Amino acid sequence: MISVVITNFNGKHILETYFKNNVEFLLNLGLTDIILADDASSDDSITYATLIYPDLTVVSHKKNVGLPQNCNDGIHYAKHDIILLLNNDMLLKKLDVDYILNLFQHDDVFACAPKIMRKHDDGSTMNESPNYGFFKGGWFSSELSENVLTHSIELIHGCKPILWGCGGGVFYHKQRFLDIGSFDKHFYTPSYGDDLDLSYRAWKLGFCILYTNEAELFHGHSSTFKMLFSKEKIQEIHLANHYYFMWKNISDWDFLVSHFITVFIKIITFQIKDLKALVKAFKKLPYIFQYRRNANNHKSDKMILSYWNAMKVS
Repeated sequence: MISVVITNFNGKHILETYFKNNVEFLLNLGLTDIILADDASSDDSITYATLIYPDLTVVSHKKNVGLPQNCNDGIHYAKHDIILLLNNDMLLKKLDVDYILNLFQHDDVFACAPKIMRKHDDGSTMNESPNYGFFKGGWFSSELSENVLTHSIELIHGCKPILWGCGGGVFYHKQRFLDIGSFDKHFYTPSYGDDLDLSYRAWKLGFCILYTNEAELFHGHSSTFKMLFSKEKIQEIHLANHYYFMWKNISDWDFLVSHFITVFIKIITFQIKDLKALVKAFKKLPYIFQYRRNANNHKSDKMILSYWNAMKVS
């Protein structure tokens, strides 16, 4: 079966919109192992959630530990081999349980991303899950595209390989998740990039990340982070986390040389946003060196990113 881990931080107002519907949806499918991973909320989130579902497993913290560690702790208490990790602002729309379980029978499947639909202010909708990656101009980039094409990799049950599974709504194989070290708690909060980091580490070790239409979510984008951080601060943290991700994971020497030339140019041209992010990223160097010393990568950056060389966007 599947365990469901829902992350929360001071999100009672968000839970009031999504939690009851999600619980009813899951119980109708026979999924009863539902876990609320609460990161030291000061509102009545836990009281509200346990009133809705008394059998809820609550993993709570006395002080804020950040999203990556909160996810790790929630997953630790899951009873089943397959985990559905959800943000509190995700609404379940479709889930073929047997299909997901069969998918993870393949030993090389690390994660599977469901279809995640988001509605924009202008009324248009977007699928947030299909994505790909490339390295250009000394920079590692990941982009969303519903027209992701791949080559040189065998499809599993017709699923498309993607670069990373969004941590806001994704299926993981629990033991494989634990084996590669879980989410990296050293990412700055808001923890943009920790899900990309986890997926990329899995690719490096020979696993794959897939996308399927056999599960679907609606993303309400009601994060409490928007109330805690300014847009400028979020952008600064996002950029710092991306530097951390690149310094930690890029291993091809020509990529590294190209990247550090780019960094040098940003420094000497005094690009303020990057300088602020670099200062924050430099503080993570001890963790970066420790990880790189122990890394046992099976695939190079070029090998992984070559899967999307046939990428076309209409």
